[in-house]
Amino acid sequence: MKKRLISAILTISMIAALTGCGGNTGAESIKSDGSQNEAVQEESGSDSDAGNTAESDLASEPEPATSESALTETEADEEPAGAPEIVLLKKHYYENSDDEEYKELFTGSFATPLLSEKSAKAYPELARSMEEDGKTELEYFESQVDEYLTQARTDYTENTEYFYGPYTINQQVTVKRLDDKVASFFFPVDAFMGGAHGIYGNGYTTYDTPTGKVLKLVNVVNSVNDLPGILKTELEKTYADSLDMFFDLEGSLANYVDGDSFSEGDNYYTGYTWAFTDEGIEFYFGPYELAAYAAGAQTVVLKYNEYADFIKPEYIPDSTADKKGRIIEDINMPGVDIDQDGNPDSLYVEYGTDANGDVSSADIVYNDQRLTVANEGDIPDLSEVKCYLVETADDRCYAYVVTSEYSDYIGIHVYDLNSGTLKKNGEKYLSRAIIGYDDDDYSLYREYAFYDPDKMYFAERFDIIASFSAIMSYHVGADGIPEPDSDVYEIGTVAGWEPITCIKDFDADFVNDDGTLTQGTVNTGETFELVRTDGKTWLDARISDGRIVRLSFNGGGMELTVNGINARELFKELMYAG
Repeated sequence: MKKRLISAILTISMIAALTGCGGNTGAESIKSDGSQNEAVQEESGSDSDAGNTAESDLASEPEPATSESALTETEADEEPAGAPEIVLLKKHYYENSDDEEYKELFTGSFATPLLSEKSAKAYPELARSMEEDGKTELEYFESQVDEYLTQARTDYTENTEYFYGPYTINQQVTVKRLDDKVASFFFPVDAFMGGAHGIYGNGYTTYDTPTGKVLKLVNVVNSVNDLPGILKTELEKTYADSLDMFFDLEGSLANYVDGDSFSEGDNYYTGYTWAFTDEGIEFYFGPYELAAYAAGAQTVVLKYNEYADFIKPEYIPDSTADKKGRIIEDINMPGVDIDQDGNPDSLYVEYGTDANGDVSSADIVYNDQRLTVANEGDIPDLSEVKCYLVETADDRCYAYVVTSEYSDYIGIHVYDLNSGTLKKNGEKYLSRAIIGYDDDDYSLYREYAFYDPDKMYFAERFDIIASFSAIMSYHVGADGIPEPDSDVYEIGTVAGWEPITCIKDFDADFVNDDGTLTQGTVNTGETFELVRTDGKTWLDARISDGRIVRLSFNGGGMELTVNGINARELFKELMYAG
């Protein structure tokens, strides 16, 4: 499970801090480890009762305000389940010194996947397993944050002038394959605790979608014992021009096992890091595993069409001929062939610094081409720039460089990679699609995952009765720029410290299950849960008896009217965020 990778990274980063980058520090003793937790492997999803999702103290996710909310339970149950939909549980961490220097000591971020409300109903066992694993991972990650914070405080106090911070530890989520057979993830983790460089690697988990059980390699291939030889062959083909980087390929692979890493005498055995993709089973080998740190990570894919007799048929996709789109975060890893010329490509954001060492610019670099994304002053925090590779099902390829803007907006800068010449097609400014915050810990929240170019969720802010984030799905347009899928937004987070309440009876239209409208009266004291809007003329809200009322609006701010009446006359308070 991912927590073991974090622990290994902690060890490696401390060694790096002490030894610098002086060659091979001993592959057998400090290999990064993405193994699974024993209890999860054996128990997750196996004894749970169908139809019940896990109770946990994680951030509760409100019912998504989609058009499905107007369906009857019977109609909703008749819809095909399809591929699960992923949301992310996320949290950020930071601390500055408490002296006049206000030095940044530590930053961190955590993400783990969960199912959306709709998918949790379709796959209750998978939802249960992911909720339980998410809770465990968050608790373990926070224990690691405490260790990093303690070390950062100590090092800064003892050597303030030469403190090279901030110390960091981050866990992301990469969706590798997601369908009605498997839900497979990598968890990129990076960490820095001083020294010449940080360390990075991957955790992993693969679930059986119907049962929620965590899968081991023995469950999905016909012979785990054959893997070292198969992987040696594939690695030698993939890295034919740089075979001298490997320590001892045959000897290293002989020390891999299916499951948790462990020591036995002087020998250290490492669990394979692997995930299903739409093409096959991908195996990942992090820094220091097969080669020195400078060689980076290595990956190989055992393709379904080449290893059909080796991979168990129940886990091969129904159709491997139909290509699916994908979005890859943190693309600067070996083995990604963007232009399909048979060679790995390089795509990343490079930062420039000023005389004080502060970030002053951000460029996108594609192989030997470079374009400036932003300079100092263009955006609030240049260090928050992220790069994503976006590949569509019809073989179009773009880079999305995402910048953090003001008022929780992001800038999506779209770069065309299709002609071989890096060029900017344009940009779009939207908000992140946050679903809800935890009642007890506002830094803990749920957000739609960003992994499918045909269903990317973004949000816009509206001030209609209250300030709220309205979420819509987008797809990659003809020029690569995100385009909305419909003209109706689902309402996510809503500002305010108490329910929206009316103070006057008024006539309104009620939305029937079939979408037709029936006129009725909203009574004084009624409360409103905002559901959806077109952002232009109407807003749907659920009242206390479960019915949906459609509110027609015009104007905004203090001049907002609802159903022809000034909103200040209808509602207890207009709760707008600053």
